[in-house]
Amino acid sequence: MSEEGLKTNDSDFVEILQQSLIFCLQETKQNFSLPNYECFNSLRADSRSGGICIGVHRSLTSNVKLLRTGCPDLQAITVFPQDDSRKFTIINVYDSPEQSSYKARRKGLSEPSTLDLLLEFRAKTPNLGETLLVGDLNARTAGKNTTPEELSDEHEPEVNYPISFPESVERISKDQIHNSRGALFLDFLACNNLQILNGCTLGDIFGDFTSVNYNGSSVVDYFAATPNTRERVSSFRILELAKFSDHKPCFCKLKCKSVISDAEALTETLEDAPQKHKWNGAENEANRYRYIAVQNTPQFADQIESIIGTECYNKEDVIRLSQGIVKILNDVADKMTPNNNTKQNRKKRQKYRGKKARMKPKAPWFDA
Repeated sequence: MSEEGLKTNDSDFVEILQQSLIFCLQETKQNFSLPNYECFNSLRADSRSGGICIGVHRSLTSNVKLLRTGCPDLQAITVFPQDDSRKFTIINVYDSPEQSSYKARRKGLSEPSTLDLLLEFRAKTPNLGETLLVGDLNARTAGKNTTPEELSDEHEPEVNYPISFPESVERISKDQIHNSRGALFLDFLACNNLQILNGCTLGDIFGDFTSVNYNGSSVVDYFAATPNTRERVSSFRILELAKFSDHKPCFCKLKCKSVISDAEALTETLEDAPQKHKWNGAENEANRYRYIAVQNTPQFADQIESIIGTECYNKEDVIRLSQGIVKILNDVADKMTPNNNTKQNRKKRQKYRGKKARMKPKAPWFDA
């Protein structure tokens, strides 16, 4: 997905990003941030163009590791689900158009291309696990994809994976142009055991355009995955063109393993409901001042001071902070509320003890 400038004030843009726990942006041109997300930014040092960002929801940050790529147009994070053996890596790429000034300047300096740097990164970090490649590659591949023969590994036994996508390696694509950058991109995919999801995955079976410009439409934004990751894709969609970009948002949904808690185990963790504190209406104002006085004593003031500086980075941190605040409030209430087991309360209970409740007369069996 491409973004032109800072769009966090645009409710439509924010709503699209908040649909996902992880989002990838290209062409950010500046640092990007979004509430409740940790955003990893990468900007070009010598250019006002480009810029990429990966945003991870706070609930997942403890399970995500940012990798060093050595290239401003390339980002990678490894996601560690509950089972480390199922880890996978998301790679976010932006490869500028061939006719851009940035590309021309890099060629004049004989610097390696973005795909070369991506290939070098993959070679230097072989333990990435399964891979999901995301990005604006500015490559046009028509309806081509990598073949099973290109994806086979002679060192691994042949495995027949259950598939939920068409067996044909050909894709459906509304963009019928295949250019030289598309050929290089397909070569890179074949070398790295990746297949394109566009045009052959549930949700995008017709290979919709991803970029719409005044001079035509094209498919240049891709999702590509290794076989095991591809099996975890439940849907891949190209959303409608929005006002903030000439690229359409791409949405990919992965099936990830989750732990189902045992009902009996959850029951054992339950605690008794806290005691209710009742304040009489006539004494509300006095009780309020008494509560504040107890709260300001050194015993509780120190606890409140220590909890104010707490920072939350994930769901567990929020739960612990909430429990700590509730405990302080209950402790203050326990200390300032008089004991309910007084003589007056005991007399009230004895007054109604032993009395039978009055029963209403039975209604007639016929209608009046």
